[in-house]
Amino acid sequence: MRGPTMAVFENCTAVLDLKNVPFKEKQKLKRALLENGGNLSFVINKQCSFVVISSFSDLSSNRQRSIQKLQIPVVETQYIWSCLDEEQVIVSTQKVDKKVTKGQAELRKTEAGIPEKGGVWPGKFKVFKQGDHLPEFPSSFQVAKFSISERVHPKTLAVVELQRARGPGAQQYRVLCSTLDEAQTTVVQDRLVFCETSEDALEAYLMLMRDMENQGFKKTIKLPSEVERLASYSLQQLLLEGKLNSSTLSQEVGVFVELIWTEALGSLVNILKVPISKISLNDVSRVEGLLLQAQKTQNEEEVKALLEEANTLLPLNMADPPSKNKLVSQKLDLCQLIRDIVNVSEASQGSPFLSSLGKYRALRCSIEAVPSQSPEFYTVSQLLHDRPVQIQKIMRVERGVELQMFRQELGNIKPLLHSTSPSSLVGILSRGLLLPRVGVELHGIERTDIGNLGGGIYFSDSLKTSVKYSKPSATDGSRLLLVCDVALGLSKCLQKKDTSLTCPPYGFHSVHGVRRTLHKRSDFEDDEFVVYNTEQIRLKYVVQFTLEGDELKEFNPQINTSEDLKEIPTDVCEHRVYKMSIRYSPPNSSSVS
Repeated sequence: MRGPTMAVFENCTAVLDLKNVPFKEKQKLKRALLENGGNLSFVINKQCSFVVISSFSDLSSNRQRSIQKLQIPVVETQYIWSCLDEEQVIVSTQKVDKKVTKGQAELRKTEAGIPEKGGVWPGKFKVFKQGDHLPEFPSSFQVAKFSISERVHPKTLAVVELQRARGPGAQQYRVLCSTLDEAQTTVVQDRLVFCETSEDALEAYLMLMRDMENQGFKKTIKLPSEVERLASYSLQQLLLEGKLNSSTLSQEVGVFVELIWTEALGSLVNILKVPISKISLNDVSRVEGLLLQAQKTQNEEEVKALLEEANTLLPLNMADPPSKNKLVSQKLDLCQLIRDIVNVSEASQGSPFLSSLGKYRALRCSIEAVPSQSPEFYTVSQLLHDRPVQIQKIMRVERGVELQMFRQELGNIKPLLHSTSPSSLVGILSRGLLLPRVGVELHGIERTDIGNLGGGIYFSDSLKTSVKYSKPSATDGSRLLLVCDVALGLSKCLQKKDTSLTCPPYGFHSVHGVRRTLHKRSDFEDDEFVVYNTEQIRLKYVVQFTLEGDELKEFNPQINTSEDLKEIPTDVCEHRVYKMSIRYSPPNSSSVS
């Protein structure tokens, strides 16, 4: 027999109306009530705590009227076992409606669904809430259905997901409702239901959706920026695929996409003696190998021969700098830019000359303009408050790989700034920021253009610092700045430079070069935050801005949204299952971005 020995039902009186329940099951229910402090009654009166039924349709009309008059909760048999599992009487508000037709009772619409905060839907689902001891559920799962809803008063955003995962022996299902209202600073996992079958999961999902409607929620087609705070990573990936496969492109996003492609291709057109379409990735790899050999070699004649061979493979219209190290570093950066364009062009069926929509899709990065009057725009602009700046646009960006790989569990996540050349942005959006090294895995040689804290990726919390490394676009004169979420984790504060670092000190996840002040000695003029693992970085925004003295140029490209890429079959509108299948292979070469 189930049930703890505690007097769970002490001071409770129950009426059993179990016409279609087998005799042995009736006896079990009676013993469960009596052995746990409960009393049985055959009459529905004021002393009755609840009525246990097998079916609403089996209730006599007299009992229906008595239950309605005395407002006594009506529960199904599973309620008894759920109370024993919880070791307490679960409050039930389910009663018979006043509208009784042909001897059959109906549940009140607002009370027939899943309870608002924990508890049990009688005879069916146990509902958990945030803070409860939750059943195990795999961290890798698929989203079978989802819904995004909003409520006006109080203003609240809600996301409901039906998730499925492969458990140890069979499929497992979970229905999850996450909410965020104006008064909250954190997302609340309002209700969770764990199911063993897809039929139960779908029923729980639909019940929860009806319950949300009864609370004033309405489905929304638009995706507020706050959705990513509520959605699981699997759902975020699904939503991202929907954005990437969109057949429309806003004017603002189209102009931005044309700008960064013009910067990338334009800089190469001016430097390369041959069309980029004539250069293969194999050529780029060979040039990188020759440059790395030249970097190692001390013999001047050998260096000269290696560089001449590199120039034959990659003929350039540019004067070589006097320093060998600077020349190698400069040409390795150029190789990375060529590699980025060739890779993206391959994703676009081999041609860099695409429509605006084709160029957008080839990046495999969602780009959305942030409305200038929105709270989100204001929040991002405040990160640039320490220097006068004119913001033209803020673009929200999202990369699928980073949704999967970002190491959020490290904590200490800060929005930090990273300057970049406009010509590098096509590469950054398509493959992410890279560590300042090329061919380390293949050649074991580090780059020479490392910073004060070694070969990591550098960030700042100050625009004054970031603009030192920015330069105006050749196309329209604006500058570009990345805003990234950086998982600093446990950060080691340093006052001394250490250019030998290739990873954080033992026990730490990042380093922080602390700037000097009148009262604090330090080698660092500015605060520098450095990570040595790209999985600690998530691109969030690109800010297009100008400084005093910058000269804006007119740039009015024609935005062509014709279909010139094959569709990737993802049906987000119908909320079909999306199977996560993205694989990430780091490029063979890298450069400072």
